[in-house]
Amino acid sequence: MNYVLVLASLLILVSCESSSSSKSKKCTYNDEPVGCSTMNSSESAGSLTLNSKVKSEISIDKSQFETLENTEDVASETRNGYVYDCRTTTSAGKIFEYKVNGNNLQLKLGNDLEKFTRSAGEANSIVGSWKKVDKDETGSTTITITITNISMEISVQCFYK
Repeated sequence: MNYVLVLASLLILVSCESSSSSKSKKCTYNDEPVGCSTMNSSESAGSLTLNSKVKSEISIDKSQFETLENTEDVASETRNGYVYDCRTTTSAGKIFEYKVNGNNLQLKLGNDLEKFTRSAGEANSIVGSWKKVDKDETGSTTITITITNISMEISVQCFYK
């Protein structure tokens, strides 16, 4: 699955990919460009789930927070010559504006906006757990962000059909 979420542009990188790293469906095999249709998931041995997780210290203000650490985790598996990755990264020094409206969280950096739904925590507080699921024809990505007063943990589950 070739998938990099908009969250990457927020500089918290989350991606699920197979031999490529572009949402525009540019695929490579052995470092050569190939048509994505040639990367047929039916050639792989069934479905595949990979998980990655990072934790970063943060500093929270009334309407923004800053990531204080560079972190990265990559889960990877090769099947039938295709490499499948599930990657999660944070970048120190990034300041995100946030808005909590009941069970909804909006994270914004520049013009990029991501929306999450609360899965645990108190209403109108950023502290708690937030979830987002993105699906396409090749699988899905589930992002869970858990925020405390001093840290943020991002768990990503990449599912390939």
